[in-house]
Amino acid sequence: MSLDALLADLKKEYVAGLPARLGEMRTHFAAQDFDQLQDAFHRLKGTGRTYGLPDISTVAECGEVICRDHRENISKAIPLLLDLLAAIHQSATIHVSFDLSRDPRFSDLQKLV
Repeated sequence: MSLDALLADLKKEYVAGLPARLGEMRTHFAAQDFDQLQDAFHRLKGTGRTYGLPDISTVAECGEVICRDHRENISKAIPLLLDLLAAIHQSATIHVSFDLSRDPRFSDLQKLV
């Protein structure tokens, strides 16, 4: 197996695992366990670029900062974050690029960070 094929397989597995990670984040948010939510965003931030999905890292970094430094904005920010991550996942699943800079949710999110 070539390196490119191996990397493509790893990316496919990563993308397939994203719904479970998002579910975990929703659970932490519902339980108001913001420390665990921050940790989940931190882990996602560290892996997105590695698997060729830099928008995931960018959005997850916003989530980590919100949970750490701007908890007063959590109720507004987390739904935006989770929606964006789900949209990125959907695009990655069908192999369509996602333009984070053109998404109004990201613009709204940046105002909360």
